[in-house]
Amino acid sequence: MKTIQQTWRQSLTAFALLAAIHGPDAVARETQNQGQPQAAAPAAPHRLAVRTFKVDANTLVAARQVDLSDYFNGSLHQGWLPSTENGTAAQKNLPMPLGVTIFDGVEFNVRGLVQLSGQTIKGYGANFPEQVPGMKVGQKCKRLHFLHAAGWANYVEEGVQIGKYVLHYADGSQREIPLLNGDNVGDWGGISTENPKHAAIVWTGHNDTMDLRVFKTTWENPLPDQLIETIDYVSDMTVASPFLIAITAGSDEPRREPLQPEPVAQERGSGFLPVVAGQTLLLDDFASDTALNTSLWTTQSRVLGALLANYTSQWVDPTLSFGPGGMQMSGIGAENEFTGLASVQTYSPPLTLAVTVEGIIANGNPFELLLVSSDLSSRMSLSGNLNSANPPYYGIWVNYTGSGTTFHMGGDLFFSKPTTNVPYTIQLSVDEAGNGTALLADTNGDLLCLRTGLSVGTAPFYAVLAQREGQPNTVGTNVAVWHRASVVQGARKTTPAGHCTSTAQRSTTPSPTRR
Repeated sequence: MKTIQQTWRQSLTAFALLAAIHGPDAVARETQNQGQPQAAAPAAPHRLAVRTFKVDANTLVAARQVDLSDYFNGSLHQGWLPSTENGTAAQKNLPMPLGVTIFDGVEFNVRGLVQLSGQTIKGYGANFPEQVPGMKVGQKCKRLHFLHAAGWANYVEEGVQIGKYVLHYADGSQREIPLLNGDNVGDWGGISTENPKHAAIVWTGHNDTMDLRVFKTTWENPLPDQLIETIDYVSDMTVASPFLIAITAGSDEPRREPLQPEPVAQERGSGFLPVVAGQTLLLDDFASDTALNTSLWTTQSRVLGALLANYTSQWVDPTLSFGPGGMQMSGIGAENEFTGLASVQTYSPPLTLAVTVEGIIANGNPFELLLVSSDLSSRMSLSGNLNSANPPYYGIWVNYTGSGTTFHMGGDLFFSKPTTNVPYTIQLSVDEAGNGTALLADTNGDLLCLRTGLSVGTAPFYAVLAQREGQPNTVGTNVAVWHRASVVQGARKTTPAGHCTSTAQRSTTPSPTRR
């Protein structure tokens, strides 16, 4: 006797094959013929031409991480699947943390994905390749770690091969790694009740259409002394469609920890800026927005009112515009003005708020990033005055609960030589004990400054993207472009308090507010 699960799976498989061969309209006709209510017929299949995507994160590829840049054909955060009755392409994205991230003890460089074809995705009009041959590896290793998953794999029986990796060695030999559904790979949709037997679920999240998961599979290399020249990534063209996010070559050498440098004594550094691993709580790629995402941000919030009163400033509604570069914020152009956005939700430690922001026009502070409780009792901020003609207020300043400096003051000079038209990456991190870390990097991922061991507090925090002006030497327009923002449930490990000694300076004047 068939179980309900078997009947459900076989029915879905039949419908998926029907859609793949005859188009989605055939599914509606078939369900009507079976006496089922007829669903609204989806739009005609959208013919999606495969194109080369710009990678999602501009991070360096370390020696052990296979560079897939030339093979990416999908954008994680913008979406890559065809629009269907279940959602648009943008709604079916994969909002993983970008950059070098540790999953299950292995560093992966998460920047894009390589999508293969299958019968279902092909039936929906997506023209992805059946195989991607010759992905360059060029190294020896004892094992390979794959970060991957598949679409529509829930419609495939457990143990069925849906694809494979074919390794080509320098001596001419080959090895195949079969991708077996439910064994070493699984469906990216989190509706399955069964987990793969030989793959670890290393990331979970959700998009606008479903819960999500991604898997790590480790394969022991039988020829560790032979150079692996290339890997072919091949679909078996079942109803499932495998996709690959990253490959890391493993060895028995100790794993490099994520960036935890000693107190920084210079203003340029490592060129290695990983992202803190953890569940993504907020993610907004402003370049893909056409208007403010009001499910994430608001301009009417109690915490904004508290900040306004603390700064003794006038509120100005932010002027926002959206384009390929991100979200442009302006509106501040006179003394003692303040504007900004606050997150709709609060977030409890451990957490890391990360943004990329660029000051375009600076008279006061074109950008200010804050983690702050509703009553301002717990706080951490980074304020950017990028006007070199505005001493002694010029620079990027850090302030926090235990700084000994009132909130409306500047705090400590964090970085002394910022400029306009440079995208800066900022991370504000708070651990379970209320210890904070502030990090600043440039557009190349080079570390500019790091402060750890900051006494911040553990109250739930709002994320605030702001702009303000106090009494600067020159009064005028301020404009910033916010490229992206995220909040991750995880924090950097804090070490004894350090700072950029070449730039550290306690503000003794009414600093960034009085600009």
